[in-house]
Amino acid sequence: MKRILLIFLCISTVCIVSCEKDNPSEPSEVGQTPLVINVYDYNNDLVAHYEYDENERLIKREFTDPVNNVSSDLIFHYENDLVNIIEYVDHDFPQFSHEKHYYYNNNGKIDKIETHQGGQIISTFHINYSNQGLVESFNTTGKEPTTFYEYDLSENIIKTTNYLTDPWNGQESIQECEFVYDEKKKVDRK
Repeated sequence: MKRILLIFLCISTVCIVSCEKDNPSEPSEVGQTPLVINVYDYNNDLVAHYEYDENERLIKREFTDPVNNVSSDLIFHYENDLVNIIEYVDHDFPQFSHEKHYYYNNNGKIDKIETHQGGQIISTFHINYSNQGLVESFNTTGKEPTTFYEYDLSENIIKTTNYLTDPWNGQESIQECEFVYDEKKKVDRK
């Protein structure tokens, strides 16, 4: 469970670091950005296929693991040009299929993520922002924040701190991850 949470938090951190446009004042035009359609492994087996709508927004990702013979899809839904639902469809273990519903604040940033399964909300995840609009921490409903972010003066994440509790034995632990950046501002984990 800790490993899954840590993977999710690291992916979330990378997404936060990489989701900002280099120059948000210059929108890209449709047809100007090369889009990934297929991804192959070293054996030339297809592992992922991507589909886009007429505005070049990702609408579906099909994943196939040729080694373990499993497959899944991510289906993206948009509202006001923002992702509002991502469906995860597990073709091999349908009991793991679920949806993530995304809610945004007045600044257009993700404020809350609900996980739905079988028509019910099974978890709610809150994203807390600083006065500067930077992600400060994460927490689930009714709980204190468990993940915190620290930034340098250029607003690059330099450290994440995760306070974890093992659901089986209640043991608490702290995991820290520090980041450094090269001269091109590319992240390199310490």
